[in-house]
Order: sequence, then C-alpha cells, then structure tokens
Amino acid sequence: MSSDRATPDLTFVNLIHRALRVDGERLKVTVAALSPDDAQDRVAGVRDIYDKYREQLIAHHTHEDDLFFPALAAHVGAERMHLAELIAQHHQLDDVLRSIEEGPAEGLVPLGAALVDRLPPQPAKLPSPGRGARTGMSAEER
Repeated sequence: MSSDRATPDLTFVNLIHRALRVDGERLKVTVAALSPDDAQDRVAGVRDIYDKYREQLIAHHTHEDDLFFPALAAHVGAERMHLAELIAQHHQLDDVLRSIEEGPAEGLVPLGAALVDRLPPQPAKLPSPGRGARTGMSAEER
C-alpha cells in the first residue's frame, strides 16, 4: 500500500503481468520457429517450457481472480484498484496462450501443428479468459 492506505500500490502486480507478457511473446517467437525437422529433444523442450508457462499463468490468474482481486476490491473499491485494467491484462495473457495453441492471425504455427503428432496431448484447455466474473464484474465491464 502507498502512504495513503486507501490507495493500493499495485507496482508488483503490474511488474509480474509485464514479465508474463514478455515471456509469452518470447515463447510465441520460439514456437513460431519450430519446424517438423527440429530434433525431438528441442520440440520436447519447447513443449515443456510452454506447459510450465501455461500452468503458472493459470495458477496466477486463479490466485488473483479468486482471492486477491475480490479482497482488494472489497477494501478499496474496484475503481481505485483499476480492476478493469488488471482484468484486461489477464485477457492479454490468455491471448498469448490461445495464439500459441491455435495459431494467431499473424501467421504463427499453432503449437499443436508443430507438436501434436510427436508428443502426448497437453492438459485440459485453458479456462475462459478473464475469470474476473468472480470479482463481481459484468461481461461488459471486462
């Protein structure tokens, strides 16, 4: 919290979100560079990194959406904590995963196309974006 206890200091949250976005963009570039001719260990390594990134992102979203955001909003209010902006950041992070899993408009090869025939299937699909519905936000506010 800042010196004004009613104004939350979300610097750390924003830094984590930024780091996740940077890592996600790096992962997208790495996946895009995969080819069917890549060695099995390279493909498996990229898949392992992706799976860990995805797992951590889902854990991060779940913690913030289910615990942190509702508690902070109850204490200081959604507007003061810029909840809509934080939820939008989660949507951006979800989009990184979707672009890797499905192949984005900018033409990257979907992760599945490069890896699905060579590795076991990944865990269940990513939850729908912006689990912020649990924070009391309507669909229009997200």
